[in-house]
Amino acid sequence: MPTNLHELLDSVKDEPTFLEFASALRLDRMEEEKKEAESPSNAYGPGANGWENQTIEQFLGGAIAWAESTNVGLTQGLVQCAALFCTYSGAVTRAALARVTLARMSVARAVQMNGLGSML
Repeated sequence: MPTNLHELLDSVKDEPTFLEFASALRLDRMEEEKKEAESPSNAYGPGANGWENQTIEQFLGGAIAWAESTNVGLTQGLVQCAALFCTYSGAVTRAALARVTLARMSVARAVQMNGLGSML
């Protein structure tokens, strides 16, 4: 059984494992909100657990900017992301994974992914 978010993400292979990952991600965000209420992080960096986006608006803005600038990952070599719009089977899981992963990336990791951090 995976013990951290990265292991859970790597273990996603179907709807039940995706829901397990999404639930753990939700709990991680809730934990960060509690930590931030007690001791706020720098407003210009990630939160206590590494979350870059503090609101759904920030998350959606980052996800849209990434999708538009990379042709939904095609220019980054993420062929499966572009195929999302061709088939439905597995598309929901892959699309959700791409978006929650984007929300969870730190600026340092994002910059390593072909300059994605400069768009967020």
